[in-house]
Amino acid sequence: MLENFSAAANPYESITGGNLLYNDYLSLINDVISFMDANRTAPNFKNTIRGAISYQSLVYINAQLLVSANKNNILPEYITLVPWSIVQNTSTTFISMDLINSMAFYLKNYVITNHALPNNLNILGFIINMPQFLMLEIVSLKKH
Repeated sequence: MLENFSAAANPYESITGGNLLYNDYLSLINDVISFMDANRTAPNFKNTIRGAISYQSLVYINAQLLVSANKNNILPEYITLVPWSIVQNTSTTFISMDLINSMAFYLKNYVITNHALPNNLNILGFIINMPQFLMLEIVSLKKH
């Protein structure tokens, strides 16, 4: 049965980013459950080793965890925290691992066909040069 809960009245956040490890985010999840069961409202924030995580970030983080768990059939070893002020900024562009993988596939086929690297790639309307894409590839590989 779906229960009724109130939204957080005064969300607050003090994280600057970084990773939250598996045990830390499980503890966070349990803290949120306990808080919501006791108060019938979403928390304004929850404290972690990375600082205070706002209500909005809690919703977003759990969405990321669910997507990852559904895709990989296991929860990730860690979740990367991005401050809500960055997430909600309409000038911020997020490039997904799936998009990086698609672009790597395109790049591989381009090199096989043309025997050279392209000057750049168009990702979501942004022109990414090869050094930038190299960094995206490396970061993506480190997360696997």
